[in-house]
Amino acid sequence: MRRQAGTGVIWKAAGLTIGVALLAGCGAVSQGTASSGAGDQTLVRVLAATKGEGTVHLTVVAREGPYTATYSSDAGLNVGRQNVTAGDGGKATVLEVNGVGYLQANAKALVGFLGIPQALAQRYAGRWIVFRQSDPRFQQVISGVTIAGVADDLALTSPVTTTGKSTVDGQAVEGLHGGSPIALNAPAGISAKLYITAHGKPLPVLFEGGVAPSFQRVTFSRWGEPLTVTPPTSALPSSVLSGS
Repeated sequence: MRRQAGTGVIWKAAGLTIGVALLAGCGAVSQGTASSGAGDQTLVRVLAATKGEGTVHLTVVAREGPYTATYSSDAGLNVGRQNVTAGDGGKATVLEVNGVGYLQANAKALVGFLGIPQALAQRYAGRWIVFRQSDPRFQQVISGVTIAGVADDLALTSPVTTTGKSTVDGQAVEGLHGGSPIALNAPAGISAKLYITAHGKPLPVLFEGGVAPSFQRVTFSRWGEPLTVTPPTSALPSSVLSGS
């Protein structure tokens, strides 16, 4: 789910869009030396390995100007779950189960993410709302929730270069640098960096970007672990958010 800044709330998922360029060297990352060559082919293998693992856990820390947000996300093949907390008090949970999206949020998050009037946000705060594929907001809500969506958010645009071997929090990695993934809707010319495991399957370890004081840091863990997401037993149709 790609959140956008609004009323002091940052909203977006595991491919968090803050519309800024790469912030290299965030956290405990030592840099290698950039080189061109097989980066595009490596990225193809990374995206295939990502989807092939079936499930992954993501932790996102993002800052846009004075506003911050954290995400805890579990993505599977046909299911996914995200918990989002914004620094201004906005909170939301997003589920996707077999092509149906569900959103539960407090009033601040409903206003910041969906842009609905405060009165409606107050009325439906804490209620589960269902979004089906025919709903205009469906893609906005579920984007990036399943593992296919995660892969889309990691698809650096060509040319992709390798930046050599380095470490992320003590783990051996290889860096990939390219244009910001199309799925993130960043302005033209924005770049991003993806760190992947240096040994074994080429799986994502860290995706990061930003221009100080804004940044985003996405870490990946718990690959292939079982994931069950149960839809809420009752949910309101998304049409209630238009006042109907």
